[in-house]
Parts: sequence; C-alpha cells; structure tokens
Amino acid sequence: ETLTILDRVSLQVHPGELVAIIGASGSGKSTFMHILGGLDEPDQEFNAQENVAMPLWMRGVSQQDGLALARDALEKVGGERQRVAIARSLVADPACILADEPTGNLDSANAEKVMELMFTMTRERGMSLVLVTHDREIAARCDTIYRLVRGKLERVELR
Repeated sequence: ETLTILDRVSLQVHPGELVAIIGASGSGKSTFMHILGGLDEPDQEFNAQENVAMPLWMRGVSQQDGLALARDALEKVGGERQRVAIARSLVADPACILADEPTGNLDSANAEKVMELMFTMTRERGMSLVLVTHDREIAARCDTIYRLVRGKLERVELR
C-alpha cells in the first residue's frame, strides 16, 4: 500500500506575505516545511549565541560583530531552541522565514512575545513568513491561511 503524504502541493508566497498552514497532527505539515526549505537543526556543538551568529559569519560578518548582533537578536526573543531558531532566522534578514510551530514549547507569555516580534520584524522588513501552527489566533493574524488535508493545501478563512 502506498501512503501519499503530499499530493502535488504547490504554494506561491508573495513578497511580504504572511502565510499560515494549519492541519491535524500527522497531516504532513512539518514534512511540507522541510521540503520547502531543507530545514536543518541548529548545530549542537555551539551555544545559542554562536548558533544565531552562524549565518552572519557565513556572509562574511566578523566574529565580534556577529556575536554582538546575535546577542541583540536573542535578547529580543523570549524556550531556548525556539529562541535560537527565531533569532537565527531574523538576524540573517532573509526574504522568507519558514517557521514550524515557532511557539510550540513556549509558555503563553513568551509565545505572545515571540509571535509579536516575528510579525513586527517580517512586516517592517518586507519579509515573507510561512508558518505552521495549531493556534487559530496566530493563524488568523496571517494574510493567507491554508489547511493541509489528505496531502492537499486548501485555502481557508478563519475570520
């Protein structure tokens, strides 16, 4: 028996657009995000600040400046792994951020702080954001919402 996780899924994200992907656990949301961006985990041999500075060093930023920018980014976000991933993505100033359950392991106060920062920073910088979430309130703050059902993306309205 063949199990189809994603069935000819296509997604177009416009510059500056905030997109939420919702769906039941096990529906393939994380698989889709990994395919979208080839996501990798922060390197375990580095501390949080070094993990955040890594993409800056790869772009030629000095070690000292990279660490300073990383420290500033970490201070702006409120759970260690989520903080590292979010700060690392924001400090590199990409065109698009892919976020798979960015508030999944955070308490409600830090979750709100993190999402407010992500929404503010992406809007201010004109970045696109594609995020997977189970939180309907977070999804409702996005421009476009899709539900992943039986391997297909369906556009939905939560408002």
